[in-house]
Amino acid sequence: MELLLGKLESKWDTIGLTLTIDGEDAPTQKKYAYLKSYNPNTGDRVLIADVGDSYVVLGAITHYYSEASNAKALVSDRYASDIIKFEYDSPYLYYIINNGSRRRLAND
Repeated sequence: MELLLGKLESKWDTIGLTLTIDGEDAPTQKKYAYLKSYNPNTGDRVLIADVGDSYVVLGAITHYYSEASNAKALVSDRYASDIIKFEYDSPYLYYIINNGSRRRLAND
């Protein structure tokens, strides 16, 4: 399973959520499901699971660091400004940097 980050653009009552996935220029055309425990709000930074042939929004991220200097504080790594995506490989969360290297996110 791959994890992605994105922004909730809109909620459609019966058909799901419209997202802008990090790295993409425009919102998705397809509407995506979300976990029952998540209460979606337009503008939320969200964690998205790539499952099978679709995405599922897992929930909102309350402390997201979008600037490289702030990301460095979260990741505590010299590659923080090069992060392109996150992956979950139970029980650890990893981040992938632009040269393809995969590094485990410290839990300190």
